[in-house]
Amino acid sequence: MAVSSDEEGPSVGLGQAVPDLGALLARVRAGAALAGSHLHGEHHWRSVATVARRLLDEGEPGDPAVVFLFALLHDCRRVDEGADRLHGRRAAAFTTELDETELGLARWQRSMLVVAIGEHTGGRADGRETAAVCFDADRLLLGRVGITPDPARLATSSARRQDIRDWADELEDVAAWDELFVEFTIARDRG
Repeated sequence: MAVSSDEEGPSVGLGQAVPDLGALLARVRAGAALAGSHLHGEHHWRSVATVARRLLDEGEPGDPAVVFLFALLHDCRRVDEGADRLHGRRAAAFTTELDETELGLARWQRSMLVVAIGEHTGGRADGRETAAVCFDADRLLLGRVGITPDPARLATSSARRQDIRDWADELEDVAAWDELFVEFTIARDRG
């Protein structure tokens, strides 16, 4: 896993940033109108985390804690399966409501997370490596809603590879949150 150049000071690992994954999941689920949806709910969130792990494993630079939390939070305030243009902004606002005991990230990590969530529906990574991994992990799963991702709109070289796009398009079985949490925690230790 490559180290991200997004960092603006020390970062906090996922295990330290989220001391109680169960409590965070309960809080996210409590306000998630579509948590049970296969298109935009929890299965999709875990799929985004799985694709993001693959991108990090392929050598794309990014902060594992931010990427994991993006996967969990990016669609958590979606209220419509269709064109819900403000869902990213609502999810970003929710993220800012999480206090330090729920989400103890470094200031630059929290800022990156909030921006990535808020801009994920149409934003561009613009050199922000962590955001690029987040955006591509979500966009590689557009096939679930009948959209083929355009390689020209993907920000990472790994996501533009046909084998990765095919793998993501066929992804169905994804790990549980606790397994993903461990994988992302280990990713930081290896990085």
